[in-house]
Amino acid sequence: NESVESIEEFCNSEEGKIIMEKVGLDKKIVDRATVRKMDLNRRIKLTAYQMAKSNNDPNWAKLVKYSGLKKQFATKILNKYGKKAERIAKINQKEYIKKSRKNVEAEQ
Repeated sequence: NESVESIEEFCNSEEGKIIMEKVGLDKKIVDRATVRKMDLNRRIKLTAYQMAKSNNDPNWAKLVKYSGLKKQFATKILNKYGKKAERIAKINQKEYIKKSRKNVEAEQ
């Protein structure tokens, strides 16, 4: 299912991890049927990509081109803002740890 895949992708993204951290959600427990469905969706996507590549589909060429461009620009952004972002992320992490410790102590 497309929505299951998009939810999983969001949960594994940095934004999703930050939100899950703030809300205090645990990683979801996945049953076997869900794992099978996710595996099947992954296999369908990989097979479709392989078929497109074999048939020299122009959409495959565009996917490869823009995937490469995405990585290239992501690297440029990290090189430009990485050090500042690291400092901010460390400060936020320390604050989160302090808050979560206070919450744990308050519950006990």
